[in-house]
This record gives sequence, C-alpha cells and structure tokens, in this order.
Amino acid sequence: MTSENTLLMEAQAERLAELESRQAYAEDTINQLNDVIAQQDKEIAALQIQLTHLAKKLDDMQYAVEQGSPANVAQERPPHY
Repeated sequence: MTSENTLLMEAQAERLAELESRQAYAEDTINQLNDVIAQQDKEIAALQIQLTHLAKKLDDMQYAVEQGSPANVAQERPPHY
C-alpha cells in the first residue's frame, strides 16, 4: 500500500469513528427524550382525570346554586334548627 492509500484509510477510519460517536449520542438523546415523553404522558393523564373531577364538581355546585340550595351539604342547617 502506498502512503496515500494509508492516509485515506486513516481519514475514513476517523470519519467512521466520529459518525459512530454521533450516532451513539443521538440514540442516547432519543432514549432520554422518550423517557421524558412517557413521564409527561402519565402526568397529562392524571391531570385530565383531575380536570374531569373538578368540572363535575363545578357543575354540581352550579346546579345547586341554580336550585337555590347550598353548594355544600355541610352548609345546610339541620332539619330541627
């Protein structure tokens, strides 16, 4: 082999090593982002459940106000009062 071929092969080996390093870094970044997305998905699901409960509670309170009854049963006077 000539020295020119040797230099070319060394340059290609360096380039390949750099590309492999970048690819490994990209894979790691993708895995980290996937973990973040999975956690956010769980948080969003929990928040959606909480929002549904709060919306129902608000609807119940609005209905109670429209009917002229206290919004909270604890605010009602006992029947013997």
